[in-house]
Amino acid sequence: MKNLKTTAKVALAPTTRKVDVIPTNLIEIPEEWNQLFTEEREEFIEELRKKIKKSKFYTPIIVFFCDGKYIIIDGVLRFKAIQGLGLDQIDCFVLDIEPQSADEVKDLIIEYKLKSEIDSKEIQKMIYHYLRIGHEKTINDETLNKRILYLAEILGKGWSRSNLFFFLALLKWEKKYPENHLQMSSKVLSGDLTINKTNEIRKILDDEFRPYTLDNDLESGILEKYINGEIRFLKDVIKLIDSYLNKTEERFTPLNIPDIISADRYQVFHSDARKMIFPNGTKIHGIFTSPPYYKQIRYSKPEDPEYDNELGWEDTPEKYVENVVSIIKKGSEVMDDRGVIIININETFLNGLCLGIIPMYINEMKKDFHYIQTCIWVKQDAKPQPDKVKRFMNTMEYILIFSKSKTYNFNKFKLNNPSKTASASKGCSEQSKNGKKTSGLHITNPNDQCRDFMFENDFADYILLNQSSGRSQDHNLATNFFGSFPTVLPIPFIMSFIPENTTVWDPFGGTGTTGRTVLSLNRKVIITELLGKNIPNVVSMLEKGSLEYNEETYNQFKDDTDYQEGIIGEAA
Repeated sequence: MKNLKTTAKVALAPTTRKVDVIPTNLIEIPEEWNQLFTEEREEFIEELRKKIKKSKFYTPIIVFFCDGKYIIIDGVLRFKAIQGLGLDQIDCFVLDIEPQSADEVKDLIIEYKLKSEIDSKEIQKMIYHYLRIGHEKTINDETLNKRILYLAEILGKGWSRSNLFFFLALLKWEKKYPENHLQMSSKVLSGDLTINKTNEIRKILDDEFRPYTLDNDLESGILEKYINGEIRFLKDVIKLIDSYLNKTEERFTPLNIPDIISADRYQVFHSDARKMIFPNGTKIHGIFTSPPYYKQIRYSKPEDPEYDNELGWEDTPEKYVENVVSIIKKGSEVMDDRGVIIININETFLNGLCLGIIPMYINEMKKDFHYIQTCIWVKQDAKPQPDKVKRFMNTMEYILIFSKSKTYNFNKFKLNNPSKTASASKGCSEQSKNGKKTSGLHITNPNDQCRDFMFENDFADYILLNQSSGRSQDHNLATNFFGSFPTVLPIPFIMSFIPENTTVWDPFGGTGTTGRTVLSLNRKVIITELLGKNIPNVVSMLEKGSLEYNEETYNQFKDDTDYQEGIIGEAA
């Protein structure tokens, strides 16, 4: 047979690479390749052999030299096809590398193989090894981050860095349940399931307050139907699961909500915030909270034990504001002298009259605290209002900021603006105190500053690890809790006014939005919540925030905003 090497064409390789002609008896298929790819591909190899014979064309294989042999990194099937044609030498790209272990050889094979078309089972197997899932040898955070970035680039659309970290968490979860019937990772790789939906499903199965297991789902098939699209909405899944569990014996026993739930980075107190007792040694550096709005929503029912103590239903707005401020004062007793208080609140209108809640808050707080400023948060998902309301539609909320003293923590949080660059120019002429006109250099800032008038969209690019810009209640409508603020809202305030690794207190836990965001920003949190029925959801959200925190991602987040710790500002 004619020697094809004389007419072989080089394809899919940089022209700067040198092609070497290597005798076939010096080329070896590594054992690592056999470990990764156990399936026989004889039909494919035979088809490939016919194509090469007909076209006189093949892509050189990629090898490295070791102990007198050329070890194949990419092109094993081409090598087998060419062997069958009786050739005694093959065109090769020889890599100038010396792998130090079998794992490094596998990594090289994977990096090249991922660039070709392979099925989902092979991709999953390679990712398992490449990220060392269940492996006796782990890789450090820096290497893991680089490999995640590489996979994001190779796998393409839909595989963002954050999605890959969630996929990694899914693979680890499946490692614990190897025989589970859901097979979510395979469905993700085949495009039949989104990463977001797998997170929702894992959250349900890991929820200690809703003991629904894989065995339950084998019987009921609720999650399987959600995966297959037979059930469209998560809230319907939750309702079906609760209905299923209510038929089982253990659900007739009421959940016993403990007064205190503690973890490494959070504490949850089931308590009226007015009666909150902080453990000895507690130190907080900030309060971020959204109190119940005055006479807006009843969160409890008349038969609930908390009904009579629910804040927001006082006889007068003055008494309501007084109660909220008394709770803030209780927190200030254990607050650092440089601590900051951030309150998300809005006005109340009764019978068409504005009650003036905002000025009441400011006046009452100024008696004991330093007033920093008022910010406006513009809501992108503002709800329409009835025609009978003779006012413009409300599209914003107030953020009131106070501090314990005139010297408070402040670290200017900046927004990266890729369209801006730093430049110097002659500044405008200004009149000095002695009456002379002076001018200097004006240096533009490549970042945008946070303003007191903020839009949710301004912070969309700074959401960590797939947090949505929606509200935490979106995932918890089945609990009938309809009050929360957007998940992104705390980010600029927490980053600006509360230092890293310090503790934030939210005296009105609600759905746990504050806690989730605080934890994902490398802070700790203490939550106080009056309603026992909300505690399981709060804990669930805090666990989500703990899982969302990733040191590499957070450090990149700080680099993007030129963020530095340890800055203290004085009131100007």
